Amino acid sequence: MIDWNTVLTSTLIATIVSALVGAFGHWITRGNTKLAAKISSENAKLAARLEAAKKLTDSRQNWIDQLRQDMSEFLALASLKSRKSTVGEGLSDEQFFRLVSLMTRIEMRMNPKDKEYSNLHAGMMSCVANKEAAELGGSSAQLVDTCQKILKKEWEVLKAKIEDLDITLER
Repeated sequence: MIDWNTVLTSTLIATIVSALVGAFGHWITRGNTKLAAKISSENAKLAARLEAAKKLTDSRQNWIDQLRQDMSEFLALASLKSRKSTVGEGLSDEQFFRLVSLMTRIEMRMNPKDKEYSNLHAGMMSCVANKEAAELGGSSAQLVDTCQKILKKEWEVLKAKIEDLDITLER
């Protein structure tokens, strides 16, 4: 004969165990979902920071490249001015305008508080104003040295930002 007490007790125990397992499973799933959402949020923040850092480093590299190009062209025109002045000629109006335009573009990119700014400004003004080839040659050499220092310093700043970005990624 069937022992209904045992059947009911077994059924009750099975129901309770199933409910507990289901509740435990739900609790685990809910915790995992919260954890996944938190990880996803942190990854999104990190991705946004990395994208901003990449844009900044790309922009700074472009700025350095343009500054180098303008400095080179300025020095080339100053050298042409020096060469022409030895034979009693001068730059054409267009060339002189370009020389002054480059000087202005270079200065607009610079921070006036930079310790090399005054040397850069003085060197460029000397190249634009001097008519004697000998004076211009000395000014040009000093200006090349100043430009190299500025570009080197800006490159070091960019490298430091990239290294900071690498350190951020390792965390």
